Amino acid sequence: LADTGQQLIADGKVAARLRAFVGDKKVWIDTSEAKSTIRMIEKGPVLARYEIKGSTEAFDFRKIITVYSYTPWIKVKDYINMPKPAYIGHHSEVKDSSKDWRRYMDVFMEEEKLRMVIPLSVSDETVRRNIVYVPSETRRTVFSAYDWADVSDENKGLTLINRGNFRYHYNSALKELSLILGYSGNFIYSSGPEFHMMRGSYTFSYALYPHGSFDVSQVNRAALAVNNPLITRNFKYSPVITKSTSKQIRRYYMDSKKHGKTLLPEEFSFLKIDAENINVSTLRLEDNKPVLRLYEHSGRGGNVRISLFKEIQEAKIVNLMNEEVQSIRANDGTLNIKLDPYQIITLKLEIA
Repeated sequence: LADTGQQLIADGKVAARLRAFVGDKKVWIDTSEAKSTIRMIEKGPVLARYEIKGSTEAFDFRKIITVYSYTPWIKVKDYINMPKPAYIGHHSEVKDSSKDWRRYMDVFMEEEKLRMVIPLSVSDETVRRNIVYVPSETRRTVFSAYDWADVSDENKGLTLINRGNFRYHYNSALKELSLILGYSGNFIYSSGPEFHMMRGSYTFSYALYPHGSFDVSQVNRAALAVNNPLITRNFKYSPVITKSTSKQIRRYYMDSKKHGKTLLPEEFSFLKIDAENINVSTLRLEDNKPVLRLYEHSGRGGNVRISLFKEIQEAKIVNLMNEEVQSIRANDGTLNIKLDPYQIITLKLEIA
């Protein structure tokens, strides 16, 4: 970890490597042992991007790693191409279609599926996963998680944030956290006993979030930021920015440059929630008024201050039918409220 100097990845091991068992060939594949090349493909003030390319007996792979200047997580995207059908996983040996294929679900071997592996340097660790709103500890070797799984000891940990693959595996003996990506076999959604092999091209996206103590890591918020990235759009004019206002903004900008002042602040929040244990679930318009839904995810409860890009004059707590339950007055354009542990609250805001 950059701020404490603690080692998080196991000594001498490779993080985010791909590993699988090819059932018909009885061969283990590990991309850390494959011949590969690495190069920097982008560098700037916001991010640096690296590319790793290589080949194994079963597939070709290309890994794009993005490291950001201002956010603590690392995004990874794996591109895998299997030019020939591949039996991925030991269970791929089961090919008798004349029998009930559903009973073969029991022979699935999670460790032998195609997975991304993170070897960790932790002790007395706790494994947690996200079940929609709140973290939940688990002692299972294989488990599902809504959008993240985390392994942490008292001082440090790592969160593996998924973007579509929700099945995880944790080997407590080797201290390895894995995200399961794919495998061959008979599947519940199949129309019959047809056996499916992995073939063609696949793309998998996920993020690694190294952190200190789990209690102050804001893992839920990091996962929300990764899975709901800021979307920017380029446009010349809009209902707000017309040709007239565009000229006015440009004139203000040129005047500000002459006086050595910036037109806009370096940082500006459209919506700010001043509490690390409270997250935004929804922000939408109802009757042309902002409706905000928050939830407390840590079990601690506490106070939160809410501010928008415009001054808040008043708020109304509403139920699921959008019916008013209670009114809250704002203070100096911001809203201060208290949430109980695990409380979900919906607010309709009056703004200036």
